[in-house]
Amino acid sequence: MSSQAENVAELLEIDICDGDICSEGESGVFINSGSGSPSPRSSIVDCLLVEIYDTYSSARLSVDCPDSSTEASSSELFCRSNTGSSFLQELQEKHTRRHQVNYLSQKAPEELSCIIGEVRYRTGLQSAKLLRQLKRRDRLSHKLQKNYDIITACLQAVSQKRRVDTRLKFTIEPSLGKNGFQQWYDALKAVVRLPTGIPKEWRKRVWLTLADQYLHSISIDWDKTLRFAFNERSNPDDDSLGIQIVKDLHRTGCSSYSGQEGEQDRVVLKRVLLAYARWNKAVGYCQGFNVLAALILEVTEGNESHALKVMIYLIDKVLPESYFANNLRSLSVDMAVFRDLLRMKLPHLSQHLHLLQKTADREAGGSYEPPLTNVFTMQWFLTMFATCLPPNTVLKIWDSVFFEGSEVLLRVALAIWSHLGEHIEYCQTADEFYSTMGWITQEMLENSLIDCSHLMQTVYSMAVFPFPQLAELREKYTYNITPSPPPPPTAVVV
Repeated sequence: MSSQAENVAELLEIDICDGDICSEGESGVFINSGSGSPSPRSSIVDCLLVEIYDTYSSARLSVDCPDSSTEASSSELFCRSNTGSSFLQELQEKHTRRHQVNYLSQKAPEELSCIIGEVRYRTGLQSAKLLRQLKRRDRLSHKLQKNYDIITACLQAVSQKRRVDTRLKFTIEPSLGKNGFQQWYDALKAVVRLPTGIPKEWRKRVWLTLADQYLHSISIDWDKTLRFAFNERSNPDDDSLGIQIVKDLHRTGCSSYSGQEGEQDRVVLKRVLLAYARWNKAVGYCQGFNVLAALILEVTEGNESHALKVMIYLIDKVLPESYFANNLRSLSVDMAVFRDLLRMKLPHLSQHLHLLQKTADREAGGSYEPPLTNVFTMQWFLTMFATCLPPNTVLKIWDSVFFEGSEVLLRVALAIWSHLGEHIEYCQTADEFYSTMGWITQEMLENSLIDCSHLMQTVYSMAVFPFPQLAELREKYTYNITPSPPPPPTAVVV
């Protein structure tokens, strides 16, 4: 019976438990620890990899061929029979070590040999498959890294700041540590500035990486935040917030949010807007959030948790503090800053608008409110240009805002007014101005009146980052501004 005992001992060295690693009470099959008592196989994957690389890679398995010939050659290495397969299935049905030992002790040596052969066959077959996948992964990883290196070299070649950008290291996801994230951030910022920008396939991952990094920096327990933000219980402010949100949902303008067929999408959009209002009680819900959240949901493929992350990063981190709070005070500051920048960058257009304003004031017998540019520019800022530009252009602008900051909004507005200057200068009255801007806004939105590549080139070439004097101008108006009322609601396409 010594042969039978050896076979039993050999079988007990092999973990045949299906699925995850089992506890002793579940499967009873462990690696022999050498101490006389069984211990869980916590390192079974490591052991398997060592076995594969040290044994099977040097054996007779032909694993380089991607077809089924690998499996065929594997079967020739092991003694396999239907009897062994049947025995092994019976053994696996024994759920405790005691039952398995009793089962094996009743088998003859020939039967145990069949079971061992079957176990070895299955192990070899799966090992061959795993080895092939590991080699394939290594090849793809090498190819991916090579592509990363090519992109890094291209970014450094087109950089105007060679000494700084030689530290760029492009990857789709950042490596660990602060330096790894900074390298990733700098590289993706350079990619955003390229004519093609960030590929749409990367956008979701890039936005979420930025949002996750911000939430990590402020030590947010995201699971706890989700439970609070999306809980089904009614909070004290939910009713009033819900009324405001529902009013704007039908104005979102996206076809997927319209009519009866868009009901489920409106439910998701409302949940995200309410979740952000619960998260940031100082802001709550603001007109224009419906447009922002709808576009974010499109990028995050309808994932509510991901959409909330991006909204938090955008509103709390990227845009100026209180941009949507305190009666739009920070937004009103940027409107005043924009008028100053318009005088600096487009003096001829600014002067013409000033004359139209004076004429309107005189005809009105007093002050003509609001400033002509505010009616359109404030709506652009509230919705980050989703009200006036095609979706692909808007997404490229948002990519730039996420990496360059809120001053991109001012730059884009300047670039748009620069492009429209010729049309505006033909206007002789405020009424003509509004009429002209009405059809121009429609043309920009539906017919791509402004070329996206040219627009972004203008945004980046008009001045160095950060915009000279921008900080001083914002500080100047922060404590010397009367908040402007928001523009009337506008249905937009996103």
